[in-house]
Amino acid sequence: MRVYVAGPMSNLPELNFPAFHAAAAMLRALGHQVENPAEINPDPSMGWAECMRKDLAVLTQCDAIYLLPGWQNSRGASLESYVAKSLGLVVLNPWILKVTVKQAKVLDFMRQFIADHGKPPPLKTIGFHVGASPAGARQFLKTLQRHGYVDAVGHGKYQPALGGQL
Repeated sequence: MRVYVAGPMSNLPELNFPAFHAAAAMLRALGHQVENPAEINPDPSMGWAECMRKDLAVLTQCDAIYLLPGWQNSRGASLESYVAKSLGLVVLNPWILKVTVKQAKVLDFMRQFIADHGKPPPLKTIGFHVGASPAGARQFLKTLQRHGYVDAVGHGKYQPALGGQL
């Protein structure tokens, strides 16, 4: 799914780019193609109207919009939300996705490992990659399984679910 990230920028430290980049990384880890305004308009000296023209052109080509916390207090993000809803885009937010950034990193690592090795990674390898014990990795995977992002494929083995994208 092609997802556009929307949220507050004006008058925030670093234009809130760190929040946009974190959301984009998490969504990419979940398998989405992401359109990030912080990447579309990386020059902080660009004017609001110029940025919005570029951003809205990209937004209209997306399937969904991901709303960062505080979007309601942003003139630009409110406009983007209105346009997205008017066009029938799926609306996503942190409460709908139900995964943490670390869980998204687990999923992204699993997809990459399978692409490189042709099989799911062992729990120990997953844990090492995300700074958790094998038991901690198992808990991440059980949570991802509950939300439909991974399937159990054997004792202690998981793989990304084919339909596990939001």
